[in-house]
Formats: sequence, C-alpha cells, structure tokens
Amino acid sequence: MTTDQQQRELSTLPKAELHLHLEGAMRRTTLVELCNKYEIPIPIDTAGRRFDDFSAFVDVYIAACDCIREVSDIKRLFQEVAEDVKLSGAVWIEIAPSFSFYSHRFGGHFECLRLLAEAAEEAERSTGVGIGIVVSVERHLGVEEAEKLAHIAKRGAESLKICGRPAILGLGLHGPEEGNSPSQFKDAFDIACCSKSTMVSLPHAGEIAPYPGGGAKSAIDAVQILKAKRIAHGVLAFDNEDAMQILVDSNICLDVCVSSNYLLNVVPTVESHPLVKLLERGIPCTINSDDPLLFGCSLLFEYEICRNDLNMDDTMLARCAKHSFEYSCAPEEIKTKNIADIDRWLSLSVESSSP
Repeated sequence: MTTDQQQRELSTLPKAELHLHLEGAMRRTTLVELCNKYEIPIPIDTAGRRFDDFSAFVDVYIAACDCIREVSDIKRLFQEVAEDVKLSGAVWIEIAPSFSFYSHRFGGHFECLRLLAEAAEEAERSTGVGIGIVVSVERHLGVEEAEKLAHIAKRGAESLKICGRPAILGLGLHGPEEGNSPSQFKDAFDIACCSKSTMVSLPHAGEIAPYPGGGAKSAIDAVQILKAKRIAHGVLAFDNEDAMQILVDSNICLDVCVSSNYLLNVVPTVESHPLVKLLERGIPCTINSDDPLLFGCSLLFEYEICRNDLNMDDTMLARCAKHSFEYSCAPEEIKTKNIADIDRWLSLSVESSSP
C-alpha cells in the first residue's frame, strides 16, 4: 500500500481517457428513462457483478444502443459522458460509438457520424473536455461491413470537425476475438489508416482469448498486421514473452481497464491484474473505465483501484496519466500542457493537491 505522504488527490491529476465506449458510458438513470420512453425492456443492472459469460453485459449494451432513437438522445449522451469524465479529472477523451447498431435511424452511417461529431462539439464547448471519435468495426458484422465502414471513417476524418480539429481519430475493432482474428480485417485498416490518412489503428485485442494462449497471438497480430498504435486491453500479452517484447520494441501502448478485466473473468482477482508488471516490463499503459454503465466504474474509480488494490504509488499513477496524453491523438498543445500539469501535481504536497 502506498504511504499517506504519497497519496495526492487523484481527482486533480490531469488525465485522458482513451478506452471508452460511448453507449457503454450511458448513465444507468438515462438508460432506464429512455427504455421507459421507447418501451424497451429494462435490462438488469450489471454494475460491479461478475458473470460466467458476457451475455448479461451484451444485453445492457444492446439496450443502450436501442435507446438512441432521436438526435436529442445523441446530444444528451455526449453531454452526460463529458460531464462524468470531467468529474474524474479527464480533460481529453477518445470515445468509440457503436453506431453501426443505430445509424439506420439517422440516415445511414455517414449522416449518423456527422451527428455524433456535432454532438461531441457541443459537449466539448459546454464542458471544456476535448473529444475525439474512434470509428469502430464490429467483428461479428463481417469483413464487408468493416471495409464499408473504413471508407466512411476515412471520409469522416477528411471532412468532419470537432472545434476545428479532425473529428475522427482512428479505426477500432470491437467484438468477440474467437473466430474473428485481426488478419481478417487487414484490408479495412489499410483503407482507413493508409499513409495518406490522419487516422491511426486502435484495435481491441488480447482481452478474452479465442483459444488457450490465443490472447497473446491476437495482440501480436494487432501490431504486425493491423499496425496498431495502441491496443485496447492487450493484457493477455503478459502470458507470452515474445508478445511482450514485440510491444516493447514497437512502443505499443495498452489501454487497460482493470474493473472490466476482473468482472469479465480475464483475471481471477483484481490484485492479480498484470498492469504493474506490464509497466515494469517497459510497456506503456493507460488506465481506463471501458464501459461505466456495464461495470459500475468511472475513470477516477479505476485510478483508485490501481492505488488501493494494485499498490501503485503516485509516481506510477502519474506515469500512466502521462501515457494517456503521450499516446493519445490529442493536439500537441493539449499534450504539452497536461504533461507539465502532471509534473506539477507530483511536485505538490498531499495537502496542496486537494481540490
């Protein structure tokens, strides 16, 4: 456990959140209200609960997507998410909407993406939290849909703006790893993240092994085939020395979510999570909440878990916060300012770091 002298106020530590799903960050109260409004069955509350499989969490996520039926729902969701992350001390977020599930209600993929960017800009202007969008391919929807979405994402990166910046930052890859290897989606990532594009590769990999030992292979393929800049999760690379060396050599950042990994049985206990050992191995990592609606967490809560359950001291927590800017797609001025602010946070006494 860290000593009292090391425990500065975590809410004042500047942070970016790089692994956050838009619909999975919906407030539970908002979900219930919209379910009632649209006569959708209210799913069980999964916050803080472990299940033998992912089905209960999927039900909640699908309900959240089903609730997005009007432009006002999109705007409300972005506004509330920005307000919530600001309470955790976040000043920049890179958020992944699963709009493939509801874009048909808004005139198709590109028009929906335009509305998402517009809502993100309104939320940024209202809260001061910088926002960028990661367009994510859903593995289970297949390769053809992935390539279609990649073209739309690239078009969005070229034409859509949030406060004058490109709205679309990268291409992600979501969904079950089993039967859906990164190699199947190489063409989609080549389309979106080509040398002429501003987009970067930000796939999920190495979260839930598709077969024994397959988690590390998934992470390796994300780097070598999809040319990942960061990997969402990637923690199963810890089981394989070759995978860890590839992450180190390629300077790949892992966007880690401790509560999510525990509640989805990726790790048997919170205390056994490999985050600290990954950092000690020289692999840059960030701390994230993934899906607050599903797991009952927040970004601040995740930092507190890392302090209290993983015994991370303030220097190591600040290191993860720095990584969240260094490996982000934020403008350079945001990176520079907040990295300097993190150094100032570390230089403060415990008392003067309090809000």
